[in-house]
Amino acid sequence: LVNGQPVRVNYFTEVMNYYKINMGMASVEDEDADDFKNYVLKEVIGMEVVRQIADDLSIKLTTTESRLLDERIALYENNMGGHDEFVAYLSKNGVSFETYYKIQEYFALRSKVLDVMTDEITTDELYKYYLDNKKMYLSEKVTAKQIFIRTVDEAGMPYADSVVYEKKKFANEILEKIRSGEETFDDMMEKYSQDPGKMSYPGGYTFGKGEMIPVFEETAFALEKGQVSDVVESENGFHIILLVDRYKLYEPFENVKEDIYNKLRNERYYIEVEPQIQKAYIIFNQEKWDSIRP
Repeated sequence: LVNGQPVRVNYFTEVMNYYKINMGMASVEDEDADDFKNYVLKEVIGMEVVRQIADDLSIKLTTTESRLLDERIALYENNMGGHDEFVAYLSKNGVSFETYYKIQEYFALRSKVLDVMTDEITTDELYKYYLDNKKMYLSEKVTAKQIFIRTVDEAGMPYADSVVYEKKKFANEILEKIRSGEETFDDMMEKYSQDPGKMSYPGGYTFGKGEMIPVFEETAFALEKGQVSDVVESENGFHIILLVDRYKLYEPFENVKEDIYNKLRNERYYIEVEPQIQKAYIIFNQEKWDSIRP
């Protein structure tokens, strides 16, 4: 019971299964079972308390808000092949569509409760947070050129080992000519690089971390400005990389404005709602609780 409102074992179990799906967990290890169950318990208590607050404040979803919720769920269903397929997917993972809908309805209701219980967050407040925490929005970017020698055909099928061996040998010969000063990087790139982006990005690619394939990114970020890498291999070929420049840039306010807004809203949730969750009067059927396993 949460402030006298019953939470049935079947419902709790389905919510637990929903969080497993949401977190991409196929199963929960035995040593993590109690921690996971208690995490879901706190979430369920929060759901019930927010619904009770909404009832006290006469907050309900409007017809339009309910329709928008249905439309969002319909998008998920379409991605799964339709309503029936989505329901079957939920059922296979131990969640009824009714419980899934109730959880999504809660998230929408939670947002409305927060709107009523907290003052509007102004753009000035958002910008002040941005200025006060500007270091959080500092990111490093690099510009790098590459000479790329393919080891797969146009269909993505790898060449024979003997061909790959010759291509690696050729890439090392190119690198040797660049490092000896016999040829420039740009000349070798123009003559031999099989990079499909060479024409579109003659000055190189500018990117931050997480934006390129790992071997290219890791190699480029490890170089000094003007330094040429060794020959490095990816699943598609061999790369020789030149670091053109390195930058430290602040993410523009407009790009992070929505993230800051959501962060401040969540902070206000914990200020306004979390104390009521902590004060909730909880009664357990201990035997039933002990029988629940993730």
